[in-house]
Amino acid sequence: MNRRSNVNVKVKEFADLVRNQCCGNPIDVLEINDIGQDCYSHLFSFGDASYQVLDENTGLQAFGKTYQKNWRHVLDEACYDAIVACNALTASDYPWVLFEQVAYMLRQDGYALVTGRATGLDEEPGNSGFRFDTVNLDILAKWSGLKIVEAGALASVETGDQEAPSHGYCYCIVTHDNPQFAEATCAPQSIETSRHPPARHRDNPLTRAKFEAYYDLVRKDVVEVVSKTKLKANRVLELGCSSGATAQVLRRLLVADYYAGIELDPDAAAQAEHVLDKVYNVDIETTTLSELGLQQAEFDMIVALDVLEHLFNPWDLLAELTQLLRPKGQAIVSIPNIRNISILQELANGKWTYQGSGILDATHVRFFTHKEIEELLVGAGLEPGFTQRVLGPMPDLSRIGKRGNKIQLDKLQLTDLTDEDVVNLFTYQYVIVASKA
Repeated sequence: MNRRSNVNVKVKEFADLVRNQCCGNPIDVLEINDIGQDCYSHLFSFGDASYQVLDENTGLQAFGKTYQKNWRHVLDEACYDAIVACNALTASDYPWVLFEQVAYMLRQDGYALVTGRATGLDEEPGNSGFRFDTVNLDILAKWSGLKIVEAGALASVETGDQEAPSHGYCYCIVTHDNPQFAEATCAPQSIETSRHPPARHRDNPLTRAKFEAYYDLVRKDVVEVVSKTKLKANRVLELGCSSGATAQVLRRLLVADYYAGIELDPDAAAQAEHVLDKVYNVDIETTTLSELGLQQAEFDMIVALDVLEHLFNPWDLLAELTQLLRPKGQAIVSIPNIRNISILQELANGKWTYQGSGILDATHVRFFTHKEIEELLVGAGLEPGFTQRVLGPMPDLSRIGKRGNKIQLDKLQLTDLTDEDVVNLFTYQYVIVASKA
């Protein structure tokens, strides 16, 4: 049995699941792929099903890289009962964004089928895409506020062996992890011991933020930056190292002899201890660097990936971290862009909706534009250098002029934009390399 026929079988089984769940009611189905053609509508021809196909549109290139398209300006929130994404995950450079978009479009009681090529990340940066196992898919699902109801391997084309998926596919079927039934982990203990059960907001965005899920995925965009710039560092400290997945790859590329991490989550820190030289399981906002025994000029590089925006005082903490750098030491930071066009569009429509992840992650405390990121770095004693823009949604670069550009989305209208303005507006997050001034 080859891979494609095996995927087809799984899609048919998924369609049967959807048929049983809909109980004869009309449903809306979305197929996401990278070819823009209908592959599976014949399997969903029951009842009064509406079927649409969305081309993932990953073929557009910018700054030498393919970027994931953001579909929120194309489709409404929670508008599909079933989503089939069999090719899109394989083609995506940002699989966590795809899962986030699926969660955005899937109704609360809906189901989605997602497949991807099996087993870890390509060894060399720049090779085609991620590969997955069921653990990776579970992490991606949790990232997006989804839960897996079924997952497994699909037989490889070479062997037909479901126990050896390294050349085949794996899959997961997901649905929303309904916060109404989630166990609240942050409720005050004093309330729990009262005579009455604690009150729960029915749509608290903090219940969608997965504090326990420190996502065991390599940050491929950051790996690419290190590969492009050919950075080297002997001693590295990473703030918010999670389980150490990215650190493992960066350590090899940087040729680092010593790699330490600071991580708040105890489970993630325990995992990181297996791959890093030292892991400090502390709350960095209540612990000083000197209390950890860290010395000035001890490190060649500081890494902080999507963590500074979660802190109450990232300004002084980054200044303290800079003191740990040796002369000419470097820092790699990634921070989401609050100036992103999708955020401005929501504001123009009267919305500022916190999510379980993304730019409006409910646990974000601080928000930055590119200008504010540069000021954050400079004020901490760092000089911004190489900057990688992760685009999302993807603009039509062929229609951007040097100046005089216009954007109109719903109630939002922007005029007299330079090409740099447009690119910054469509930047999802920045990855910046900075040097100690």
